[in-house]
Amino acid sequence: MNDVNFMALAENIFGKSRDIDNFILLNLGTGIRPLFVVNDVVIEGSGGNCGEISQKEIFVSEIGNRMIK
Repeated sequence: MNDVNFMALAENIFGKSRDIDNFILLNLGTGIRPLFVVNDVVIEGSGGNCGEISQKEIFVSEIGNRMIK
């Protein structure tokens, strides 16, 4: 389990999704990781990374020689 799995578990026990069987938790941290819960079961995929977009640098614009992230 990782931090996003624990976030979903806490949300399912203590949060607003405690009465909901299916939900998506979207974590925006070092990467973009959605976590899917279907019928109160975390869908992890074959490699445990279902929906994960990984760590990618996205440059929004360039001003002179300076990159703004």
